[in-house]
Amino acid sequence: MQTPTEIRFDELKLMIKRYQYRHAKSPRQRELIEQQAKLISKRVSSYARHKS
Repeated sequence: MQTPTEIRFDELKLMIKRYQYRHAKSPRQRELIEQQAKLISKRVSSYARHKS
């Protein structure tokens, strides 16, 4: 179970990923960033479910 601090941290990581994605030079880089962002957002949505 994640603490609210950890959830905030993951939300920040997602914001960073979005920024990196916009500035990524190569399609390959974009793919990697997208995969990482998907993993993080999966975690975030799983805590949202636990909280409710």
